[in-house]
Amino acid sequence: MKTSTQHASSSRGASHFRWVIVAMLAAIILINYIDRSAISYAIGPMSKELNLSDAQQGMILGAFGIGYAVTTLLGGILVDRFGARIVLAISVVAWAVATALVGVASSFLLILAARAALGLAEGPMFPGQTGAIAHWLSGRERGRALGYSLVAVPVSLAIGAPVVSYLTAITGWREMFILLGAISLLWMPLWWVLFRNRPQDSSRVNAA
Repeated sequence: MKTSTQHASSSRGASHFRWVIVAMLAAIILINYIDRSAISYAIGPMSKELNLSDAQQGMILGAFGIGYAVTTLLGGILVDRFGARIVLAISVVAWAVATALVGVASSFLLILAARAALGLAEGPMFPGQTGAIAHWLSGRERGRALGYSLVAVPVSLAIGAPVVSYLTAITGWREMFILLGAISLLWMPLWWVLFRNRPQDSSRVNAA
């Protein structure tokens, strides 16, 4: 039986906090794509400084995909088992560190390892997004929610090049990666405070 408070909250209609969750997912997808693509715009100055061959450049650019393939597969299992809250929190911290490590790497092998680590760390992103939306949005809203959050992908492709190029120009490629890592970390506390795996566990939603 509903309490009077639940009746009152239901009569006012559903709260809109679920769209805050969708906005947070869109924000981290935007950050995700900028972080992963930054290497494409930094590979030139990086190669000059570290004397990287064409083959080494290709290996660096491809290392991300190897790690990403592994944890994209495992990410869904982890989200089902532990929930999107902890999985995405750990994922974002790990990829922020991996991004920053590119900026302090002093050799081809260290950059290669950092890029593979970034792929491993970013792999759970989309399984986590899908899991969060599945729990927070009704069936009739999930398609719209996925569409809203995935708009971040083309937006990141549109703004990623000028943002990364500008940061590289004013700070250098090393500092650019460190800055991107720091920006990624800013998202995680907000996610940890506001998100719960189930809306029933959040004080920011009502019964409706």
